[in-house]
Amino acid sequence: MFSKEYIEHYKENFKVAYPVILGQAGHMMASIADSMMVGKISSTQLAACSFANAIFIFIFILAIGISIGITPLVGKAHGAKEEKRIHHLFRHGLVVNLFIGIVTNIVMLLVIPLFDYLGQPPEVITYAKPYYMFIAFSIIPYMVFMSFKSFTDGLEITKPGMIVSFAGNGLNVVLNYFLIFGTFGFPKMELNGAGLATLISRIAMPFLFFAIWMYRPELKKYLNSLKYRVLSKVIIKDILRIGFPIGIQYVLEVGAFVGGALIIGNLGAKQLAAHHIAINLASLTFLMASGLSSAATIRVSNLIGKKDFINMRRASYSSFVLVMIFMFITASLFFLFGREFALLYVKDEFVINLAVQLLFIAGFFQLVDGAQVNALGNLRGMEDVKFPTYITIFSYWVITLPLCYILAKPFGMGAIGVWWGFCIGLTIAAFILFIRFEIVSRRFLKTNM
Repeated sequence: MFSKEYIEHYKENFKVAYPVILGQAGHMMASIADSMMVGKISSTQLAACSFANAIFIFIFILAIGISIGITPLVGKAHGAKEEKRIHHLFRHGLVVNLFIGIVTNIVMLLVIPLFDYLGQPPEVITYAKPYYMFIAFSIIPYMVFMSFKSFTDGLEITKPGMIVSFAGNGLNVVLNYFLIFGTFGFPKMELNGAGLATLISRIAMPFLFFAIWMYRPELKKYLNSLKYRVLSKVIIKDILRIGFPIGIQYVLEVGAFVGGALIIGNLGAKQLAAHHIAINLASLTFLMASGLSSAATIRVSNLIGKKDFINMRRASYSSFVLVMIFMFITASLFFLFGREFALLYVKDEFVINLAVQLLFIAGFFQLVDGAQVNALGNLRGMEDVKFPTYITIFSYWVITLPLCYILAKPFGMGAIGVWWGFCIGLTIAAFILFIRFEIVSRRFLKTNM
């Protein structure tokens, strides 16, 4: 694992991964800034923001998963130097993602009347509806942005996505300040200002991506494919064959974590606060694992296109090693400085002590979560997405959520029981997914013998 060949793969994986990680971090920072600014207006508007975003993300995540489906297909075609297919994939990917964006937007708008029946205070619903409409319309331009990003990621060109993400999220934060508080002559729109800022920044993102392409000859050439109007059902099916299961995996994962939060929410506000601290910190460290998982998808698909299956396996293993090293470091930090981290959020001793216990579990949680997401990334690079979806259903919904409930309620372990339930479920997922990775990757090796 520390030979010259593997060291080169470590470098290449990180080179591809770090722009993805930074781009994701930009999204998270913009979301945090959103909450902080809205929170200064009123707790009711912050609750409305949280409620609307929870509904939005649950629907939005399926569309994002579908948009990612183009990446391994482009990566494989790029490795095989199939320029004609790469052109076709860009055009078809753009059409598919635009269509998915429109359909998703319609679904989001149809959901609005159901807000009144979800048990939220009337004043929260009053603020949530107009804000939700703004962010719902942002899905269409964002899916165009994701078309450009997923395509360039497949070409192993990940920096444009990072640049546009940073610029878009930076614009979002600035517009938040202007529109939420009404500074520099802008109208004071409060929560609606946050929604409008999100919409404007997401409209700007695909235009910025387009501008970057115009100044990069190796990317500009693919815009020529847009002049052709005939679409291939085969290519559209290929994109959906990969993208739809990825979207379902995302929905299942997000749904399971929402379910866990609901179980903890029934136990009391303090247990939910401790859970929020632990999951917030775990989400930050998960960015590295997620970025390396995306890099694994890109590099594995590219090497498959080159029919270099030995280096495909090396790239996969090196990705696993990098994730485990990083997660071990963050787990150690959770073990050693859990109380210090919790003190950054609250002063309540009960919440702090519970958060410290959850962060201890999060240390183990980190390792298996990193392993399972990395296995998924490698399998997506091999275009193996159907069976992993079944694994996700089994591990999250057959094992994890029932176990979370049993440990939390009948066994009386509360939030600690939910977190051990997540840890056990993710361990099972990581184990099965790694076995699946071994089986599928060995098949590629056999074809080269």
